[in-house]
Amino acid sequence: MANKYGKQVIGTFSAAQILPADDTLTDSTFVEQKGCSGDVEIGVYANTDFVVSTGNYFNIAVECSVDGTNFTVPFLTNSHSYAIHKAVADGALAQDAGELICKFTIPSDEFVSKTHWKLVYSTDEDLQAQKVDAILYGIN
Repeated sequence: MANKYGKQVIGTFSAAQILPADDTLTDSTFVEQKGCSGDVEIGVYANTDFVVSTGNYFNIAVECSVDGTNFTVPFLTNSHSYAIHKAVADGALAQDAGELICKFTIPSDEFVSKTHWKLVYSTDEDLQAQKVDAILYGIN
């Protein structure tokens, strides 16, 4: 059965998660994959109206782990892997409640080899009045 965003959910990172305040990091609850096959996507949706102002940054980094403790960047070393990266120089980012903010595809071989996944939110704007939903769903 599809959720309110029309997706068959494999796992939920967060529901109505409050976003961080200035210069803080917020980790979502990580998802432990079990017995999934095929490529998957992480979708982050605006639970409330979502706005990041011009002149502020906002990032959602994707991290993974084989054991749920030592989280690293998937695919690369000495880098970051972002579902979204809004720089200070970018214009405002705005989505209405219920709209997709971003998605991140994970190939099946990477998803199966790393059993734990999490999202790390960072910003220099106070976004505590805003909430997001982050889900994991199959795409084939």
